[in-house]
Amino acid sequence: YPIHTGGGKSQILSRLLQYNKSAKRLDFFIIIDLDEKQCVVNFINNCFQNQPLKKGMIFRVVVREIESWILADITGFHNYFKVPKQKLSSNPDKINKPKQFLVNIINQYCKKRMYKENIIPYKNSNAIVGPGYNSEMIKFIHNSWNAERARKNSESLNKCIMALKAFHSK
Repeated sequence: YPIHTGGGKSQILSRLLQYNKSAKRLDFFIIIDLDEKQCVVNFINNCFQNQPLKKGMIFRVVVREIESWILADITGFHNYFKVPKQKLSSNPDKINKPKQFLVNIINQYCKKRMYKENIIPYKNSNAIVGPGYNSEMIKFIHNSWNAERARKNSESLNKCIMALKAFHSK
């Protein structure tokens, strides 16, 4: 399957109804952050203007941000960044701002300068993350993150994996 990324959340949301219409003949798997919105069901209904999802559409919402799924693999995160396990949440879906939590925990507990330089924003910067944040997260995911461990600590990730497995078995 081809993978398309980029453009951001607003671009995905602006094309969602087109994707859903196309899902009659093509398969779509879309993941989007819930961010500050309170109710997943209302968010999905608003996104699709209360239209039903077509058979080829898998639409999953990350509670709150994708970083909650990253943080859900406590063992992998600890092994890669050397952050004490007890400082990580066993329920990262409940963290209000997981990206900020991740940056803060790296800043406080990670000893490796390279990770801090990549992940933490420059002083006096308006940026939320450092210049190498995405590339560092990609390296972590490819080298240490484990979905099976992570799904035990994230209900939204577990639901996503179950939806993918059910879709694949059709």
